[in-house]
Amino acid sequence: MLKNSPDAPVDEPASPSANETDTATAADGGALDALASKATETLDGAVELARGIPETVDRAAATTGRALGEAQRTVQGGSDAALLAGASMTAGLTLGLLIGRVPRLVVAVALVPAAVLAMALVDRRSDRPVGATLLN
Repeated sequence: MLKNSPDAPVDEPASPSANETDTATAADGGALDALASKATETLDGAVELARGIPETVDRAAATTGRALGEAQRTVQGGSDAALLAGASMTAGLTLGLLIGRVPRLVVAVALVPAAVLAMALVDRRSDRPVGATLLN
């Protein structure tokens, strides 16, 4: 008879013996135990990393605060001509980025130094400092 004919005998898969089933279950259990152990190790590592985040953030905030304070002292100590030159150069750079179709976020970030320098110039020429209310 042909193998594909409807009258051909159908080979049924042999059912595994009880011993083979126990061996497969034991192997699956060992694999599951290994997977659970690896997951626990990974989770423990993630917890340790998460515990270190607050300290890292505190150090980063302190460093950033010191850097901003130093930048503010440098700007306040600069001459009017230096501030005007820096503000003009930064504004020109920002305009060039805008004309060059750089993403707006980059243009906005490039505009920050020009704004800081311009505020410092305005503060020097006015009775009521603008930057004092914004920065302090």
